[in-house]
Amino acid sequence: MNNLLAGKTAYLAGSIEKSPDEGRAWRDYLEKEISDRFQMKVFNPLKKSRDIRYEYGCDDENDSRADRVAWKEQSKYELLQAIMVKIAFVDLLLVGKSDLLIVYLQADIPALLTYFEMAEAIILDIPVLVVFDKGKKFAPDSLFGIVDHNYIFSSFDELLVFLDKVNSMPAMEFE
Repeated sequence: MNNLLAGKTAYLAGSIEKSPDEGRAWRDYLEKEISDRFQMKVFNPLKKSRDIRYEYGCDDENDSRADRVAWKEQSKYELLQAIMVKIAFVDLLLVGKSDLLIVYLQADIPALLTYFEMAEAIILDIPVLVVFDKGKKFAPDSLFGIVDHNYIFSSFDELLVFLDKVNSMPAMEFE
């Protein structure tokens, strides 16, 4: 095995705000699989490093989901915007520092920032791999216009099989 992916960085993109568990279960699963199996670094937006959070003012005190819900209810949109601008900036910054973007799209759960993360990766020529929860056959047609169909998967298992193949390829970049 050539271990082509060792030392590379993957960013895990997908809904947080509208997901029942903030997308924690699938991110934790993939983070462990990818780091253990391929010796890759993983940027998990639910686990931003303390340094990055501090540098951009996204520390735990200022990034409470409960606070954001309350601010909406109280029409305190300035407070909401102030933190969300920082969160979006840091997330897009981490996409730009990644070698690979892994996206989990769920048909019934909106993921607005995820689409911006995908656009950022595409603009920066970072490969985008998408798992669609209902299966590739049911993915939106427009997804096939921006992501190569070979990089759209019906399950995390399919994605990991693909990454196994990439990892054992001769040393060269895939696009």
